[in-house]
Amino acid sequence: MPSNRGLLRNALFRHPFTSFRAGSDPDLERSEREGEGSYQLRDSSAGACTDPERSEGECGLRMTQSWAFRNSPNSQNYKKASILVICLWAIMILSILGMGLAGLVFQEIKFAKSYQRLIFSLPVARAALKTIFYLREKDAIPAYDTFQELTQENDQALCADNSYKYYFADKNNSKDGIEVIDESALVNLNTVSKDVLKRLPGMDEDLADKLVNSGGRPFSSINEVFLVEGMAKDNFILFKDLVTVYGTGKININTASKAVLLALGLDNELAEIIGRFRQEHKIENPDPLSTEELGYGFSSANKILDDLRSFAFLSLRQEQDILSLLSILDVKSEYLRFNIIPRSGGKEGLHYSIVIYPPTKKVLSWNEH
Repeated sequence: MPSNRGLLRNALFRHPFTSFRAGSDPDLERSEREGEGSYQLRDSSAGACTDPERSEGECGLRMTQSWAFRNSPNSQNYKKASILVICLWAIMILSILGMGLAGLVFQEIKFAKSYQRLIFSLPVARAALKTIFYLREKDAIPAYDTFQELTQENDQALCADNSYKYYFADKNNSKDGIEVIDESALVNLNTVSKDVLKRLPGMDEDLADKLVNSGGRPFSSINEVFLVEGMAKDNFILFKDLVTVYGTGKININTASKAVLLALGLDNELAEIIGRFRQEHKIENPDPLSTEELGYGFSSANKILDDLRSFAFLSLRQEQDILSLLSILDVKSEYLRFNIIPRSGGKEGLHYSIVIYPPTKKVLSWNEH
């Protein structure tokens, strides 16, 4: 009976693609290079050797299968490292896809919240606008509007957990604190003279002349001043909160800012006197039996000069300046910048700033932010 080594030798010699090194023993050759347990096989499919000085076994293409390498620790580590690299690539690809999906989801959530605020806020704003027209029509003191009245924040409760807050003047933060902007206390670009216009911050005589004589006047928006030659953004920013395109040109002295009073030609001292008067002079209630407070400031345009004379000393020049402005000074705000902030479930909705003319219930401008 042939030995196991003989059977293995016969099987290998019958294989068409393998042969042993020429000149070697037909038994399996133990390789000294691979260590114990390593057996070498050559691939003879490359054909016969063409170099006459070398034997076929020396120049033939050899294919080595090493049992020792297959079972060595290096082989196992190599396989583990390959699997680890594949896993890392998979994690990186999934992370990129996850970040993209998360960004899409966040955008959808943001859009849903904005849409929810919009569909809730708009009906409330429209309802509040009708309410304000009614309240202005039934105003208990229709002759004048004070600074406190227009800047006071009012809350109106609605059904369930819904409500809204409103006031009649814009509020902007500045280095000097909060500035209040009443639409009827601004310089009207469509009616103002060049002398008043050139005193505004960011304006000069040449630019004021171009604006007054512009073919685009009357303007329908303050942004249209950019159509005037020489008007730059830096100039516009300085005076944009002091001008308007709505109204007849009348300016409420109870709410006019110091910058507007200076642009009208009043000196700094007189502008400060007017500011103190609005804070300290309490309007008397004509009904002696009533305890209702009517606010502070001027109650009649015809008594502006007399009220100032009784409050502080005025020079002859200051009195003349007041007299020259009586035709454009008023104590009531006919045009209002109505601000409303709807609320639902304790969360604020969109903020609406609406320019209105209550006597005709007309909406002149509608902005939301």
